[in-house]
Amino acid sequence: MQYRHTLLMSSGHRLLQNHYSASPAPVFEIPADRTGVFIYPSSRYRGNIRWTIELLLDTSIFREPDFNPNSRLLNVYGIEMVQIPEAAFTIGEADTAAAWNNYTLFTADENGRPGRLWKINSETEAIPVGKEKGKLYYNSKTTIYHGDQKGIIPASFPKGFQAFL
Repeated sequence: MQYRHTLLMSSGHRLLQNHYSASPAPVFEIPADRTGVFIYPSSRYRGNIRWTIELLLDTSIFREPDFNPNSRLLNVYGIEMVQIPEAAFTIGEADTAAAWNNYTLFTADENGRPGRLWKINSETEAIPVGKEKGKLYYNSKTTIYHGDQKGIIPASFPKGFQAFL
């Protein structure tokens, strides 16, 4: 069976019902290729969101000379994604006993033991690794998970600081 994307219209999509009246209305962002849509709250919001929406399809595909509804399968797919904004964040385990026993990353104290969480402040910072105070470290009693436990994670290594979906 032949497959081809049906495109979305560039505009005209609308909210039919906001099931939680305190939540903001949606914004519909249609990429230039019109093969998908990003839908997100129109203002900063924390909590449940449930919308019934209407998306408009570009029906010009149905008027193409070779379009045969009996030989085409029409499906709509939705993938829920979350956008993570660019921002500083911490990695590791706050429970120092768990960090020491479970191969979790931590900032080493003066004895090479878990001191605190490690904060990623930018995408371009190099991260020193080792037992010395203030370096990123992890305990591993199992050889397969041991790594070299030293060195530097280079500034060019992606750290997840930049926004992503």
